[in-house]
Amino acid sequence: MKQYLAETNILDFSDPAIQKLVSQFDSKHLNEYEKIGIAYQFVKDDIQFGYNKSDAISASEVLKDGYGQCNTKGNLLMALLRAMDIPCRFHGFTIERSLQKGAIPNYLFWLAPEYIIHSWVEVYFDNRWINLEGFILDNSYLSVIQDLFSDASSFCGYGAATNHDLANSPTFAQ
Repeated sequence: MKQYLAETNILDFSDPAIQKLVSQFDSKHLNEYEKIGIAYQFVKDDIQFGYNKSDAISASEVLKDGYGQCNTKGNLLMALLRAMDIPCRFHGFTIERSLQKGAIPNYLFWLAPEYIIHSWVEVYFDNRWINLEGFILDNSYLSVIQDLFSDASSFCGYGAATNHDLANSPTFAQ
């Protein structure tokens, strides 16, 4: 389990800004479930949805930017969890670029590679690995989408913005 608690260049949880945030969580008085919840909610709702300069930026850079997407928000979530001694790991697979159509401006869409990595965080809790998804889209982003589609049932944070034929699209596991 030690490897799932280690600090890395990307998961730089000893960074002063990350340490300050964790101390604001008052994590010393929280149980594991509450620690996971507070880190998850912070990354989901206080870090806005947006694209950083790279997927390989450090958690402290994501925190400084104040925005991210699945890969970069995952970097920050993992750093926060590890800072609170919660074992976690990265999991991902490739998806077709076409799944992002409508989520980013058209000129950027055509610059993106044909296949991109989608990732999520897995946390070790209650003697098993649990997937943490749904932290990508923040509540303000979801509210705008819900207002645009007021006749639809509620959206969740897994992703919204695609009109894609998933039945005819391969997904590759990493």
